[in-house]
Amino acid sequence: MGFICVNTDDVSGFISHAWRCADAHQNQFAEAYFQDAIRIDLTVHSRIEYAEFLADCVSTVRAIEELENSLNEVRNDDYQNDFILIYNRIAALYRELGNTPQSFRYQQYAISAEMKRFDSTSFPQLHRSSTLGFAHDLIQNREFTSAKFLLTSLSIDDDVVGNKARISLADLYIQEEEFTAAELMLEKATAWIQENDEIPQLIRSLELKSQIHIERKAFARARHSLNEAIRLAMNNARCSRLLPQLKSARRRLSLQMSVLCQKAEWN
Repeated sequence: MGFICVNTDDVSGFISHAWRCADAHQNQFAEAYFQDAIRIDLTVHSRIEYAEFLADCVSTVRAIEELENSLNEVRNDDYQNDFILIYNRIAALYRELGNTPQSFRYQQYAISAEMKRFDSTSFPQLHRSSTLGFAHDLIQNREFTSAKFLLTSLSIDDDVVGNKARISLADLYIQEEEFTAAELMLEKATAWIQENDEIPQLIRSLELKSQIHIERKAFARARHSLNEAIRLAMNNARCSRLLPQLKSARRRLSLQMSVLCQKAEWN
Protein backbone atom coordinates (compact mmCIF):
# COMPACT_ATOMS: atom_id res chain seq x y z
CA MET A 1 0.00 0.00 0.00
CA GLY A 2 1.45 3.34 -1.05
CA PHE A 3 0.63 6.91 -0.13
CA ILE A 4 -2.83 7.95 -1.34
CA CYS A 5 -3.46 11.58 -2.20
CA VAL A 6 -6.64 12.54 -0.35
CA ASN A 7 -8.44 15.42 -2.00
CA THR A 8 -10.55 16.44 0.98
CA ASP A 9 -10.87 19.00 3.70
CA ASP A 10 -12.73 16.47 5.81
CA VAL A 11 -10.94 15.70 9.08
CA SER A 12 -12.55 12.27 9.36
CA GLY A 13 -11.29 11.39 5.86
CA PHE A 14 -7.67 12.09 6.81
CA ILE A 15 -8.01 10.18 10.08
CA SER A 16 -9.62 7.21 8.34
CA HIS A 17 -6.77 7.01 5.82
CA ALA A 18 -4.22 7.42 8.62
CA TRP A 19 -5.55 4.39 10.46
CA ARG A 20 -5.66 2.38 7.22
CA CYS A 21 -1.96 3.12 6.78
CA ALA A 22 -1.28 2.22 10.41
CA ASP A 23 -3.05 -1.13 9.96
CA ALA A 24 -0.80 -1.76 6.94
CA HIS A 25 2.29 -0.79 9.02
CA GLN A 26 2.83 2.29 6.83
CA ASN A 27 3.56 4.54 9.80
CA GLN A 28 5.24 7.31 7.81
CA PHE A 29 2.14 7.76 5.66
CA ALA A 30 -0.09 7.53 8.73
CA GLU A 31 1.89 10.36 10.34
CA ALA A 32 1.35 12.52 7.25
CA TYR A 33 -2.41 11.98 7.25
CA PHE A 34 -2.69 12.71 10.96
CA GLN A 35 -0.74 15.96 10.50
CA ASP A 36 -3.11 16.94 7.66
CA ALA A 37 -6.07 16.32 9.97
CA ILE A 38 -4.50 18.35 12.80
CA ARG A 39 -3.81 21.21 10.39
CA ILE A 40 -7.50 21.74 9.56
CA ASP A 41 -9.13 20.57 12.80
CA LEU A 42 -10.14 23.43 15.10
CA THR A 43 -10.73 21.02 17.98
CA VAL A 44 -8.29 18.68 19.76
CA HIS A 45 -9.92 15.49 18.46
CA SER A 46 -7.34 14.92 15.72
CA ARG A 47 -4.53 15.42 18.20
CA ILE A 48 -6.10 12.83 20.49
CA GLU A 49 -6.41 10.39 17.57
CA TYR A 50 -2.77 11.05 16.69
CA ALA A 51 -1.77 10.39 20.30
CA GLU A 52 -3.65 7.08 20.13
CA PHE A 53 -1.64 6.19 17.04
CA LEU A 54 1.61 7.08 18.80
CA ALA A 55 0.65 4.97 21.82
CA ASP A 56 -0.24 1.99 19.62
CA CYS A 57 2.48 2.16 16.98
CA VAL A 58 5.35 4.23 18.41
CA SER A 59 5.44 4.61 22.19
CA THR A 60 3.15 5.60 25.05
CA VAL A 61 5.71 8.18 26.20
CA ARG A 62 5.55 9.90 22.80
CA ALA A 63 1.76 9.89 23.01
CA ILE A 64 1.84 11.57 26.41
CA GLU A 65 4.31 14.18 25.13
CA GLU A 66 2.03 14.96 22.18
CA LEU A 67 -1.00 15.42 24.43
CA GLU A 68 0.93 17.56 26.93
CA ASN A 69 2.14 19.74 24.06
CA SER A 70 -1.42 20.04 22.74
CA LEU A 71 -2.45 21.67 26.03
CA ASN A 72 -0.66 24.78 24.78
CA GLU A 73 -3.14 24.95 21.89
CA VAL A 74 -6.19 25.27 24.15
CA ARG A 75 -4.99 27.70 26.79
CA ASN A 76 -8.23 29.68 27.04
CA ASP A 77 -11.63 29.33 28.72
CA ASP A 78 -13.51 28.74 25.45
CA TYR A 79 -12.03 25.26 25.13
CA GLN A 80 -12.55 23.94 28.66
CA ASN A 81 -14.01 20.72 27.28
CA ASP A 82 -10.79 20.15 25.29
CA PHE A 83 -8.80 20.35 28.53
CA ILE A 84 -11.03 17.69 30.04
CA LEU A 85 -10.58 15.34 27.07
CA ILE A 86 -6.81 15.73 27.08
CA TYR A 87 -6.39 15.40 30.83
CA ASN A 88 -8.52 12.24 30.87
CA ARG A 89 -6.50 10.70 28.08
CA ILE A 90 -3.13 11.55 29.65
CA ALA A 91 -4.35 10.07 32.94
CA ALA A 92 -5.37 6.85 31.15
CA LEU A 93 -1.98 6.55 29.42
CA TYR A 94 -0.07 7.07 32.67
CA ARG A 95 -2.35 4.44 34.21
CA GLU A 96 -1.30 2.02 31.45
CA LEU A 97 2.34 2.70 32.31
CA GLY A 98 1.65 1.93 35.96
CA ASN A 99 2.52 5.50 36.97
CA THR A 100 -0.16 5.93 39.62
CA PRO A 101 0.94 9.39 40.93
CA GLN A 102 0.87 10.93 37.45
CA SER A 103 -2.40 9.25 36.47
CA PHE A 104 -4.00 10.54 39.67
CA ARG A 105 -2.56 14.00 39.08
CA TYR A 106 -4.01 14.35 35.59
CA GLN A 107 -7.31 12.79 36.61
CA GLN A 108 -7.61 15.49 39.24
CA TYR A 109 -6.80 18.09 36.58
CA ALA A 110 -9.71 16.76 34.51
CA ILE A 111 -12.07 16.89 37.47
CA SER A 112 -10.95 20.43 38.38
CA ALA A 113 -11.48 21.56 34.79
CA GLU A 114 -15.00 20.15 34.91
CA MET A 115 -15.79 21.93 38.16
CA LYS A 116 -14.97 25.25 36.50
CA ARG A 117 -17.90 24.72 34.13
CA PHE A 118 -20.45 24.88 36.96
CA ASP A 119 -21.63 27.97 38.78
CA SER A 120 -22.72 28.10 42.40
CA THR A 121 -26.39 27.54 41.50
CA SER A 122 -25.91 24.32 39.49
CA PHE A 123 -25.34 20.78 40.70
CA PRO A 124 -21.95 19.54 39.46
CA GLN A 125 -21.97 16.26 37.58
CA LEU A 126 -18.75 14.81 36.20
CA HIS A 127 -18.37 13.72 32.61
CA ARG A 128 -18.66 9.95 32.37
CA SER A 129 -15.06 9.57 31.15
CA SER A 130 -13.80 11.48 34.20
CA THR A 131 -15.92 9.32 36.49
CA LEU A 132 -14.51 6.17 34.86
CA GLY A 133 -10.95 7.42 35.30
CA PHE A 134 -11.61 8.33 38.94
CA ALA A 135 -13.01 4.82 39.53
CA HIS A 136 -9.81 3.32 38.13
CA ASP A 137 -7.75 5.47 40.49
CA LEU A 138 -9.87 4.21 43.39
CA ILE A 139 -9.08 0.64 42.30
CA GLN A 140 -5.38 1.48 42.28
CA ASN A 141 -5.80 2.66 45.88
CA ARG A 142 -7.74 -0.57 46.67
CA GLU A 143 -10.87 1.42 47.51
CA PHE A 144 -12.97 -1.29 45.89
CA THR A 145 -16.35 -0.43 47.42
CA SER A 146 -16.31 3.16 46.16
CA ALA A 147 -14.94 2.07 42.78
CA LYS A 148 -17.64 -0.57 42.43
CA PHE A 149 -20.35 2.00 43.18
CA LEU A 150 -19.12 4.35 40.44
CA LEU A 151 -18.58 1.58 37.89
CA THR A 152 -22.02 0.11 38.53
CA SER A 153 -23.66 3.50 37.95
CA LEU A 154 -21.74 3.90 34.68
CA SER A 155 -22.46 0.35 33.47
CA ILE A 156 -26.20 1.02 33.28
CA ASP A 157 -25.85 2.91 29.98
CA ASP A 158 -25.23 1.12 26.68
CA ASP A 159 -22.36 3.22 25.35
CA VAL A 160 -18.57 2.96 25.13
CA VAL A 161 -17.99 4.26 28.64
CA GLY A 162 -20.74 2.05 30.06
CA ASN A 163 -19.23 -1.05 28.52
CA LYS A 164 -15.73 -0.12 29.67
CA ALA A 165 -17.23 0.10 33.15
CA ARG A 166 -18.66 -3.43 32.79
CA ILE A 167 -15.23 -4.76 31.83
CA SER A 168 -13.62 -2.93 34.75
CA LEU A 169 -16.27 -4.38 37.07
CA ALA A 170 -15.47 -7.86 35.78
CA ASP A 171 -11.78 -7.22 36.48
CA LEU A 172 -12.65 -6.04 39.98
CA TYR A 173 -14.80 -9.13 40.62
CA ILE A 174 -11.88 -11.34 39.54
CA GLN A 175 -9.59 -9.56 42.02
CA GLU A 176 -12.19 -10.28 44.70
CA GLU A 177 -12.45 -13.93 43.50
CA GLU A 178 -16.12 -13.50 42.60
CA PHE A 179 -15.74 -15.40 39.33
CA THR A 180 -19.43 -16.04 38.63
CA ALA A 181 -20.20 -12.32 38.95
CA ALA A 182 -17.24 -11.58 36.67
CA GLU A 183 -18.53 -14.01 34.04
CA LEU A 184 -22.01 -12.48 34.07
CA MET A 185 -20.55 -8.99 33.65
CA LEU A 186 -18.34 -10.16 30.75
CA GLU A 187 -21.38 -11.72 29.07
CA LYS A 188 -23.12 -8.34 29.11
CA ALA A 189 -19.97 -6.63 27.87
CA THR A 190 -19.45 -9.14 25.05
CA ALA A 191 -23.05 -8.74 23.86
CA TRP A 192 -22.50 -4.99 23.50
CA ILE A 193 -19.11 -5.51 21.81
CA GLN A 194 -20.63 -7.80 19.18
CA GLU A 195 -23.13 -5.10 18.25
CA ASN A 196 -20.59 -2.27 18.16
CA ASP A 197 -17.37 -3.93 16.91
CA GLU A 198 -15.11 -2.57 19.67
CA ILE A 199 -11.97 -4.67 19.14
CA PRO A 200 -9.90 -3.27 22.06
CA GLN A 201 -12.71 -4.06 24.47
CA LEU A 202 -13.11 -7.55 22.97
CA ILE A 203 -9.41 -8.22 23.51
CA ARG A 204 -9.61 -7.10 27.14
CA SER A 205 -12.68 -9.29 27.67
CA LEU A 206 -10.87 -12.32 26.26
CA GLU A 207 -7.91 -11.66 28.53
CA LEU A 208 -10.18 -11.52 31.57
CA LYS A 209 -11.98 -14.69 30.48
CA SER A 210 -8.63 -16.46 30.31
CA GLN A 211 -7.97 -15.44 33.92
CA ILE A 212 -11.27 -16.97 35.01
CA HIS A 213 -10.50 -20.18 33.10
CA ILE A 214 -7.09 -20.37 34.79
CA GLU A 215 -8.65 -20.02 38.24
CA ARG A 216 -10.99 -22.88 37.34
CA LYS A 217 -8.12 -25.01 36.01
CA ALA A 218 -9.60 -24.92 32.49
CA PHE A 219 -6.19 -24.30 30.95
CA ALA A 220 -7.06 -25.26 27.36
CA ARG A 221 -9.93 -22.76 27.33
CA ALA A 222 -7.65 -20.13 28.86
CA ARG A 223 -5.07 -20.67 26.13
CA HIS A 224 -7.77 -20.47 23.44
CA SER A 225 -8.96 -17.11 24.82
CA LEU A 226 -5.42 -15.72 24.92
CA ASN A 227 -4.62 -16.97 21.42
CA GLU A 228 -7.74 -15.27 20.06
CA ALA A 229 -6.88 -12.02 21.87
CA ILE A 230 -3.35 -12.08 20.44
CA ARG A 231 -4.65 -12.77 16.93
CA LEU A 232 -6.98 -9.77 17.13
CA ALA A 233 -4.26 -7.50 18.52
CA MET A 234 -1.82 -8.51 15.77
CA ASN A 235 -4.37 -7.64 13.06
CA ASN A 236 -5.37 -4.25 14.44
CA ALA A 237 -2.91 -1.36 14.76
CA ARG A 238 -5.02 0.27 17.49
CA CYS A 239 -4.38 -2.75 19.71
CA SER A 240 -0.72 -3.51 19.04
CA ARG A 241 0.42 -2.08 22.37
CA LEU A 242 -1.59 -4.80 24.10
CA LEU A 243 0.56 -7.55 22.57
CA PRO A 244 3.44 -7.61 25.13
CA GLN A 245 1.02 -8.04 28.02
CA LEU A 246 -0.97 -10.73 26.19
CA LYS A 247 2.10 -12.68 25.11
CA SER A 248 3.50 -12.50 28.62
CA ALA A 249 0.24 -13.95 29.98
CA ARG A 250 0.40 -16.76 27.42
CA ARG A 251 4.00 -17.57 28.38
CA ARG A 252 3.03 -17.76 32.06
CA LEU A 253 0.12 -20.03 31.17
CA SER A 254 2.35 -22.31 29.08
CA LEU A 255 4.80 -22.59 31.97
CA GLN A 256 1.97 -23.38 34.38
CA MET A 257 0.63 -26.09 32.06
CA SER A 258 4.12 -27.53 31.63
CA VAL A 259 4.62 -27.76 35.40
CA LEU A 260 1.27 -29.52 35.79
CA CYS A 261 2.17 -32.03 33.08
CA GLN A 262 5.44 -32.80 34.82
CA LYS A 263 3.67 -33.32 38.14
CA ALA A 264 1.22 -35.71 36.46
CA GLU A 265 4.15 -37.73 35.02
CA TRP A 266 5.86 -37.91 38.42
CA ASN A 267 2.66 -39.25 39.99
